[in-house]
This record gives sequence, C-alpha cells and structure tokens, in this order.
Amino acid sequence: MYIDLAGMPVPQQRPRFGRYRVYDPSASIKRGMKNIFTKRYPNFAPFLGAVYIYILYMFSPPNSWSKKKKKSAIGGEVSHISKPDLDNLDKLVLDACNGIFYKDDCQVCELFSKKIYAEESKTKILLGEK
Repeated sequence: MYIDLAGMPVPQQRPRFGRYRVYDPSASIKRGMKNIFTKRYPNFAPFLGAVYIYILYMFSPPNSWSKKKKKSAIGGEVSHISKPDLDNLDKLVLDACNGIFYKDDCQVCELFSKKIYAEESKTKILLGEK
C-alpha cells in the first residue's frame, strides 16, 4: 500500500508537563494523520502479521540557500542532516498508523526511512504485510 502525505513532515514531540497534568503536544497532529488515513481507506482491515514500512521524508531546501545549492540538494548531492531527527519523524508516523493499518506498532519488523531534499515537502509511505 502506498500513501502520499502532502506538507512538511513533522516529528513526534516529547510529552510536556502542564500545571496539573502531562500532555502530548503531537496528539492533534497524530489525530489529523489518523483522520486522513481513515478517510482515504475507510474499509481497510488492519494487517495481522509482520509488517514492513518504508518512509521517505521530503523537505524543500531553505529559501536562504542559493539557486545552485538548492539545485544540488534536490539532485541528491546534499544530505538532509538538520532537524527534525529521523527517529522522531518515524515515531509519529508509526503511532498514527497504529490501529488503522496494523493492530500495534510492535508488528513492524522492517523499517527503512530516509530524509531528502525535494521540490516540495511531503511524506511517502509504503507499507505491507511480510
């Protein structure tokens, strides 16, 4: 199954401590992703076995860069080594897919993810049952 999410990839944030409670600042983003998934795949039966996921996070180069540097970044000559961290990006996607494409993210036995520069920011996800 192939999923294409437009917009800037967002990482999972750490829990925050309010005055009387602990809350997840990424909860609304996660709910939004879950809503997108359920609207696009309303009758999808979650995978029951082992699951593989390949994720490609695409970021547009900063506007402050020169045209030459942007072109080389989009061409793959410059690696995306700035924030957000890859593991935090993965965490949000895995949690958002939880309960929709698989029962629990412990079913994910193969995960490959990569950050690159591209013309437009988006996330591409390929997942399936092994």
